[in-house]
Amino acid sequence: MTDQRLALIVPTQDRPQLLRRLLGSIARQSVLPAQVVVVDGGTTNGMDAVLSSFSQLNLRYLKTHPPSLTRQKNTASAMLEPTISLVGFLDDDLVLEERALEA
Repeated sequence: MTDQRLALIVPTQDRPQLLRRLLGSIARQSVLPAQVVVVDGGTTNGMDAVLSSFSQLNLRYLKTHPPSLTRQKNTASAMLEPTISLVGFLDDDLVLEERALEA
């Protein structure tokens, strides 16, 4: 993955605890993604507190309404940095195993 730049897109809706757990597992990876885009279709406030805990990640947070998984993925894809060459979509209830991004 030395010449590849990976971005992860995470659609979410009103699940800050699960998002915090996922972002924690991303932050503990041996290889960090170049960009993480979280697209929130929910109404929950307080996501700033979740996201501010992960300053080591290049995070971008967007809200979109009305919520729609397809809309959220498309919105995030349009916000990727131009140097991104690989994109992964993660559900907010996942936890990455150690060294998953490296593999």
